[in-house]
Amino acid sequence: PKTRRKPSRNDFFREKASRIAKMNSTSRLFKKAEGHYFKGLTHNDSGNWGIAEEEFQKALINYQKIENWEKVVSCHCSLGNVCMNKGNVSETHKHWKAALDIFEEILRQKTEAGEICLDIGDLHYEHKNMYGAGQYYTRAQTLFQEEPLDNELNMGIVNHKLGNVCFNQERFSQAAKHYMSSQPVYEKFGKVDGLADLFKALGHIYFEQQELESAQIYFGKAFDLYSKAQREDLQQELANLLLCIENQINQKKLERKQRDLEKRIKEMQRSVRSPQRTSSEMSLTDITDYSDSEAEDYPSQSPMPSAPPMKGSPINLNSSPSKFAGPITQEARAPESRTQLQQIFNNLTNKQKVSNLVTKRKFPNVITKTPAPLKQQTPSDPKRRF
Repeated sequence: PKTRRKPSRNDFFREKASRIAKMNSTSRLFKKAEGHYFKGLTHNDSGNWGIAEEEFQKALINYQKIENWEKVVSCHCSLGNVCMNKGNVSETHKHWKAALDIFEEILRQKTEAGEICLDIGDLHYEHKNMYGAGQYYTRAQTLFQEEPLDNELNMGIVNHKLGNVCFNQERFSQAAKHYMSSQPVYEKFGKVDGLADLFKALGHIYFEQQELESAQIYFGKAFDLYSKAQREDLQQELANLLLCIENQINQKKLERKQRDLEKRIKEMQRSVRSPQRTSSEMSLTDITDYSDSEAEDYPSQSPMPSAPPMKGSPINLNSSPSKFAGPITQEARAPESRTQLQQIFNNLTNKQKVSNLVTKRKFPNVITKTPAPLKQQTPSDPKRRF
């Protein structure tokens, strides 16, 4: 078998020299990359987007040669910002996606990867791509949940953003759940602006669902928080919304009162104009009272009472008035004058003559007992819907 040759002194110095040369080369590339990177930052701050993009590209190539992945990520993020300022959305998404892959696969940094996901999600949200925004926000939420102790505030932010996506997709119940999850986080960290935006969004949800009282409450909370933050533009917007809601609430109250009044008027008109009056109004007693008054005015007619008519038998209007002592317990009494009786009947029958009312009922049935009101049937389960 071949024996392994023992490294000589020359091999040791050769390896050491190559290592030093590599370090020197790395150091030169690093310095060169740093120079290009800071030049790019300077041109970016001054608004020279084209020159800044060239400098960042040169720095990115040098950082990739020495495998300095943290600096590579910084270059991708800076290039994404420059492309966004230039209006090139596709290149922005490309650079931020490359930074996300490095964070997840090489650096294994969950929090930074989640923040990049939030930026990409915001890019989709600004361009009305709610599906893409929801995907990246959900991905960020998953990354933040792997390190929950360091990302409590980030969890509140991502829930707020997911609520905005659901609201734009008209999934109001899901949006309200995400907003409610963000509320205690904002209250804990004292995020007044975020809490005000949250209450405003909840107010819009209830306003869209026509729950005006709840919308008024949340808009009022948002108005108070914006007044503390001195956001006059948003205060004016919320003041207009609150005024609109108050007008709608008052209009609904007036419409409800008008419907109730119209219902009562229709019931009164139906009870007055109907030929068959209800038993509670004692129509038979009214007829008997009228007959008594007629007997007083015309004493020549026979005052002898007749037998009560049988059930179903017609009443002879030309015969003398009769008083029944059987089923009807209320005793008939004559009014003071015929004119007073005529006035009462005119008011009840919309100025119709009593004779017309009586002749319409040729074969009335004798009401012997006032019927008891029906009991309202209620379901055993109060949540059951009919």
